[in-house]
Amino acid sequence: MTKYVKLIFALCVLGVSSVVAAQDADEPAGLDEQSAYLGIRASYRTCIDQSNGTMPSMTECAEGEFAYQDKRLNVAYGHATKAVSVERRALLRVEERDWIKRRDAECAIPAGPGQGQILDSIGCNITETARRARHLEHTSSAVTEAASASARTQDVDGEPADMDEQAKYLGFRPSYYACIDQSDGSMPSYQRCADLELVYQDRRLNRIYGKLIKSLPPDGRVVLHREELAWITGKEAKCGMPDNPGQGQALDSTACAVTETARRARALEWRRYSGRRGP
Repeated sequence: MTKYVKLIFALCVLGVSSVVAAQDADEPAGLDEQSAYLGIRASYRTCIDQSNGTMPSMTECAEGEFAYQDKRLNVAYGHATKAVSVERRALLRVEERDWIKRRDAECAIPAGPGQGQILDSIGCNITETARRARHLEHTSSAVTEAASASARTQDVDGEPADMDEQAKYLGFRPSYYACIDQSDGSMPSYQRCADLELVYQDRRLNRIYGKLIKSLPPDGRVVLHREELAWITGKEAKCGMPDNPGQGQALDSTACAVTETARRARALEWRRYSGRRGP
């Protein structure tokens, strides 16, 4: 590869504006190492090598790689949305929209561009899209591993690890999903959906707790009461908000409380109805 083609490849892969984009701490600085790290295909470099340095040929190479990375990102985003909770799914949607705006701004083609500027823009899009795809791929993998580990320590009769199945299992209402899907994409609208579901799950828990405690002998009531106090302490420790929380932290806290409350309600329903969920 000539020095000129190497330079062009660097522009095609990185793009001038990508140097200001957020990177993982472990992302290599070297061009070849960075390309491998981000999952940019070796066939892209081969295509550039065989282009003889002509702009139309190199642009065709870049457009082909961008199409691949864009498809890869869509697949990674789909897997990530299935791996996370319904609340996290809403946050991920907002995050993805914000990322697209930042990428489009960083990689924009100037007015009246030359071929080099067009190629630079495509190269920037390739790098940022590959970087985002890698992030979502690792996010999905980490969440899936965590869910599998968590599932081994949860309900004795087999709480599913899949987030959608888990939501049904714990008794989340379909209206909760509908509320999030129909929201305007803002944090306050997502928070309202979570607040409404928490009110429902809290009432559900109080109702089954009341039924269960009435069915127990006096010593059993004392044990259940102590158990409930311990559960409340644990839930508050797990789902508590930091001082001066941001909107995302407040939503995370409410989502945690929704899940833990639904899980506790289901456990008491199972106990009250001898393995049946009951009304």
